[in-house]
This record gives sequence, C-alpha cells and structure tokens, in this order.
Amino acid sequence: MEWAYNDILLKTVLEETPSFKAVYDLAERKYKYINQVGLKMFELSDISELETVYPETFRKDGSDIADHIRLTDPSIFQNTRIEEALFRTHSGKEIWGTMQVSLFEVDNKQYYLIRIRDTSHRKESEQLIRDGENRFEALFMHAAIGIIMVDKEGKIILSNRFANVIFGYQVGELIGQQLEILIPQNVRASHKDTYKKYTDRPQSRPMGVGLDLKGRRKDGTLFPVEISLSHFSQGETPYFISFINDATFKKQAEYELLGKNSEIKKLNESLEKEVINRTNALVETLKTLEESKRELEIALSREKELGELKSRFVSMASHEFRTPLTTILSSASLLEKYPTESEQEKRDKHISRIKSSVGNLTDILEEFLSVGKLEEGKIQAQNSEFDLKELISETILDLKSIVKPGQVIEQHHNGEAFVSG
Repeated sequence: MEWAYNDILLKTVLEETPSFKAVYDLAERKYKYINQVGLKMFELSDISELETVYPETFRKDGSDIADHIRLTDPSIFQNTRIEEALFRTHSGKEIWGTMQVSLFEVDNKQYYLIRIRDTSHRKESEQLIRDGENRFEALFMHAAIGIIMVDKEGKIILSNRFANVIFGYQVGELIGQQLEILIPQNVRASHKDTYKKYTDRPQSRPMGVGLDLKGRRKDGTLFPVEISLSHFSQGETPYFISFINDATFKKQAEYELLGKNSEIKKLNESLEKEVINRTNALVETLKTLEESKRELEIALSREKELGELKSRFVSMASHEFRTPLTTILSSASLLEKYPTESEQEKRDKHISRIKSSVGNLTDILEEFLSVGKLEEGKIQAQNSEFDLKELISETILDLKSIVKPGQVIEQHHNGEAFVSG
C-alpha cells in the first residue's frame, strides 16, 4: 500500500500506541494493516493469518467493519464514530473495548482508521460494583428484620422494607424523618439524652439485653421490640444502625408461658401428694411381691430338682434300653448262622439271651412309665452283685456279629471277678 506520509510518522502514529490500530480498505473490504499491539490482542502472529483465523470479524456479534460503509453518508457519519463492543480472540477469550472508527481518503480511495481500546478491566469493575449493589439490595432491603440507619443528628438515612412494614410506613416515607417518630411519646425526651450519650461513645449492643422496649407505629399504636445497635464511619461522618425485631409474638408467648408455669406449679403440688400416696401403696405391694418371690423361688427350686431327677432317669433309661436291644440284635443275627439241627444248643443259648433281654426291657419300661413314682421320689437306685468277666464276655459275643474283616477283639481282665454296681 502506498502511504502519503513517511515511515517515521507511520511508526509514531500506529505502532507507538498501547491500543489496537488498523487500516481497513472499504473498496476491497479487508484489513491492510494491523499494528503489533492489535495482533497480540487478537492472538495473531501476522496479518496474513487474519483471513484464516478470523474469516468474518473480530466482533462477537458477527458484524463486519464493512457494515460501517453506510455511515460514510455525510448526514450520518461525521468522519469519526465511537462505540463500545464485545470482541473475541483466537482462543475464544472475550474482550470489551471502545472502538473508534475514522474515515479518511488517500488518492480518492476511502479507508477506515480503526482504534480499539481494551476496557475489560473497567467492565469487570463495573460488574463488581453492580454485584455489590445487588448483594446490598438482597442483604439490606430484603432482610427478615427491620434495619434503620441514622446520622449523628438522628435523621433517618435508610430503612429497609421489613422496618417499613412493622412500623406501618410506605417505602421511602421514613427517609429524612427524625428517629423520635418511632419512639413512644412518653420516653422521647429521655431517649434524646440516651441517644446523645450513645453517639458520643458508640458501641455495639446485642439483641435482647433484658430491656423492655416499645416501638411506635404510624397509627400511634405501641408494640414490643428488641433492638441491637451497631455503628460505622464513612470518612469523618459517623452512622448508626438499628436492627429491630417485632417481639409481639415473643411477649405473648412469654405471658402464656407464665400462665402455664402457674398451672404447672399447682399440678406439681397435687402430683406430689399423689406420688406420696402411690409410694405408700407401692411399698405395700413390694412387700407382697417379696413374699411371693420367696415362695416362687422355693417352688422353682423344687421344680429344678425334679427336672434334674427326670433328666438323670431318662439318661439312665436310655442307656439301659440300649444294652438289651444290642443283645437282642446280636443274638438274632447269630441265630441265622446256626441253621442245622446239630447247632440247636447254640440257637437255644441265643434264644435264651433274647428272652432275658426282653424281660429286662419290660422291667425298665415299667419303671420308666411310672411317672407318678418318679415325681414322688420313689424311684431309687438298687445295687446288685454281678460277674464282671461274664458281662464282658457276653458283650464281646454281641459285638462279634458286627466285627468287620481285619478287626479283632482282645480281652484282658485283672482284679476281682464279682463287683457290686
């Protein structure tokens, strides 16, 4: 591009600046020049990358700088136009900027001289201020407690919605009024003196410090309130804040509680007498229960002894049943091994053993079924003398019927042959 001014002027005007500077050809609808600050701002290494990275426009809304052609009409466009717009970089980062577009001609050709100043920090600051104002609005105006701010002379500077409601005023109606308008008439004079002392030596006071305070509504009615106080200074000017809670329902609850306490006291006195009477009756009942307990313990002891006796008897009977049943089973099995007439003597021997065992079972069963004798304690153990060697021989004989191949029963006996058991 041919320029009418020298390179030094070009560098001074376009390069030595902290903002985006560019030249746009209206006829060709393309940028002819972008300074280094501008390339860096939109993350370009060279103007040759422009058509690839930004095929349309820098602006986020998509409008092309060529849209300003219509502004070349002298009745609309007076050489320079300034507006604020939102731009986007190659990486997608958003930048707020003030764009200044100036129209100029060189050799009968029209160009735009474009200057973009980054205003993102200012926008962020403005947004922070707006956010702070919104938070203040939410905290102060929408708080569920009355808040009133006054100056040192006691003039109301601010009052939130809750304060307006509990005192019966419209929004803004309290602003500029003296604080005494909310104080009962009979204490206004003393309140002025108290307020002066507080403003001279301000200190924070928590809610509910045992003070019986009342507020005055617009219609003149009084109602109980709880008030906490705070203060701050803006520069040299002090301000004082009252946090006010309508204590009507709380006071009603306290009065009701006092009445309930009186009723409870009477009930307690009546209850104490009833407790004494019931205690005496309980003592008599405990004596009766103690006697019943002793009788029950005696009965349980007897029942326990009887149970143990039954258990021992059942265990004994079970053992005694098993012995003759084993003899019967083994003798019956051995009878099958003596089928010939020459072995009749052996068969008779086992038949005799079976009959003897059946007799034993009958005797044991009769004693076992004598529950009456058991409960009366008439069942007594009886010792008898028997031949131990003979008993062992008979037992071995019974076991031989179930001996497996390879098993051998060995018998050794020392000591007396006859024992008592």
